[in-house]
Amino acid sequence: MFVLVRKVCNKLKVHLAINEINILYLKINKPDFYQTKRSNFGLISLIESDLYASWRQALTRNNTMTTKSRCFKIAEEKFKEIQNHFPELKMIINYDDEHVDLSMDIPKQDGVDFEINLNLQNEDELHLATAYIWCQFFSADSEELVDKFYQSVIGLINGEYRILQFVNGDKVYKTLLQKLNGLDWETIYTGYERWRMPWTKVEKNVIQNRTESKLIRTYKASS
Repeated sequence: MFVLVRKVCNKLKVHLAINEINILYLKINKPDFYQTKRSNFGLISLIESDLYASWRQALTRNNTMTTKSRCFKIAEEKFKEIQNHFPELKMIINYDDEHVDLSMDIPKQDGVDFEINLNLQNEDELHLATAYIWCQFFSADSEELVDKFYQSVIGLINGEYRILQFVNGDKVYKTLLQKLNGLDWETIYTGYERWRMPWTKVEKNVIQNRTESKLIRTYKASS
């Protein structure tokens, strides 16, 4: 029986300590826990089911904690890298934000024409938010998306990226985050989009830091 338990554990890739195996062995042989009339096959199936359920629960808890702590560390490191990239700018990391896991505020100041908020929420979502666009980069477990988030923040601050809005009257119909690629602007993120009639005319509203933007008017993306 002990050998059979070992085989089940190996099949499930569960690495049990010797004491835990001994306890399991005793548990199996307790007549009040398992019916003595069960066949070896049925008994082992039940053991496998119990072990698998316990293993899955432990694995889920461990993965959740690992993902949360790993993404928090990634976000914290990136926020500090952004601070170090612009040491002349005021940036405030908030570890006690009641709405998100971690945030950093970059207030309007010399060198920053509009407020920027960076945050980590729902354990693994990186967000770049302004009054004109809100970008979500999911998941913070993805090295590619974390780099995209980082480059977007750097580009937005140094003016290499821009926010392009399509507006009509007091309504925003589309908002894009773009970077210059050669002579053309490449869209990095579509942050807001409202359905419009084909005949509805829109104008472009450009928001670009450290540049004398040709603003039509300033609208919030939630308008």
